[in-house]
Amino acid sequence: FCSILPITFCDVKQEEFNWSVTIDNGKGLLTAPKSTVPKKTSNDLTIVQLTDIHYDPEYVVGSLADCEEVMCCRETPASGISDEAKAGFWSDYRSCDSPLHMIENAFDSIKETNEKIDYIYQTGDIVPHNIWSTTKESNMAMLTEIHDLIAEKFPGIPVYPIPGNHEPHPANIFGHEEIPNSMNIYWLYEHLWKVWQRWLPEEAKETILKGGYYTVSPRPGFRVIALNNNDCYLFNFWVFFDGSITSQPQLDWLHDTLLAAEKAGEKVHILAHIPSGSSDCWSIWAREYNRIIERFSDTISGIFNGHTHKDEMILHYSQNGHPMGISWNGGSLTSYTNKNPNYRSYEVEPTTYQVVDHSTWIFNLTQANEAGEKAKPEWYKEYKFTEFTDDLSPAGIDALLEKMAAEPSVLRKYWEYKATSADPKLNAGCNDKCLLSTICSLATSEYGENRRCKELKEKLKESLNNAPTDSPIEPTDDPDGDGSASLTASITSIVAILYVVKHILL
Repeated sequence: FCSILPITFCDVKQEEFNWSVTIDNGKGLLTAPKSTVPKKTSNDLTIVQLTDIHYDPEYVVGSLADCEEVMCCRETPASGISDEAKAGFWSDYRSCDSPLHMIENAFDSIKETNEKIDYIYQTGDIVPHNIWSTTKESNMAMLTEIHDLIAEKFPGIPVYPIPGNHEPHPANIFGHEEIPNSMNIYWLYEHLWKVWQRWLPEEAKETILKGGYYTVSPRPGFRVIALNNNDCYLFNFWVFFDGSITSQPQLDWLHDTLLAAEKAGEKVHILAHIPSGSSDCWSIWAREYNRIIERFSDTISGIFNGHTHKDEMILHYSQNGHPMGISWNGGSLTSYTNKNPNYRSYEVEPTTYQVVDHSTWIFNLTQANEAGEKAKPEWYKEYKFTEFTDDLSPAGIDALLEKMAAEPSVLRKYWEYKATSADPKLNAGCNDKCLLSTICSLATSEYGENRRCKELKEKLKESLNNAPTDSPIEPTDDPDGDGSASLTASITSIVAILYVVKHILL
């Protein structure tokens, strides 16, 4: 049990929890960093990433925003609510999700700020954080409503969606083929196919109904692989059953799909809700995932994640320590918690399909709520990534991390963007421990594999004039985190356990 948790000193002893993917031996381990840097062109593709929308149909403007629940800003019996405690019109920095009018406004902003959109990546979590009161029916209704809205606002634009951990009921719980139908979530996969099929070919249906994942080729030479990597999520308790049954089959499929893409000369984008370096992603899954990325690093041009609600990235390193891939994380449309609503647009070179730049768009929630419904939020381009570097290859990003370690002011600017320039975050600031954690998370694509993290931390400590570190700093020691994940996960755990026990006893 210990070995599956985010505890670095545990050894994996049970075979069912130490499985491995059989990797094609057509290429050996990387012997050099991946350093190809395509130039921007006039034909670059525009890909918009929408992630972690967390639509709350029960959001009530003026309701209690600082309640003691996992999620607030809903109808409550409370009376005499002070102005400071009331939920804002355009959402709220506190534990509140997205009202429909804010989502509609965001979609309108995307259309206004992008003359051309080639594809949209919707990387999961449409359902809100009310994990104690979800139902199959309510989850399906929200999935239908938001996907219908995307189709209405962006007609004719291909959309490639994936499920987030909040989509099932109970939240986080994704079963596998060997459990009874009464405990499985085939109902969710059937519904996802129903709302997704308008954008996908018929051949995607089989794997979506099987496990919520699929692949599609939008144009010759380019392939999208859309994973349901909630089978790496530690709060999906079926991973404790038998990882070789729960988690390995989809990674086997990923490997085989990449092998076919390699033989066909295709470049690939991978969509996966949960970043592999997250402490709540099973390290065995992340280890095997990174082995696959190393084998097919020439084929994989980009990886796109959500889940963390942070505008960030992680750099993947090979087994020999060479930078080999980048996972881009698009932040979140929800403001939950202490975030400015945001979305990303990527500029993608149409031959290598590498990201050559990206822009993050936000609005300041404090200012928007001060104006209220009398004025629309003022969306603005927070930054372009090329403010940091023109070299967005893995080798170039590794060089940027070196610069961040040598120049803490550069790292601090990255942290501000990671925090979506949200007023509560900027007011709290990022101390030296926060900076050390931030640079560590940039270089961690498998929890517990922190070789590069340690190197960068030592260099940063020197730059910070030997900042005090009275305790080990791991990627999870993230002072700019939500502060809500552990509580949400704990409540979800109780709900899920009761659900499983109910079906075992009845």
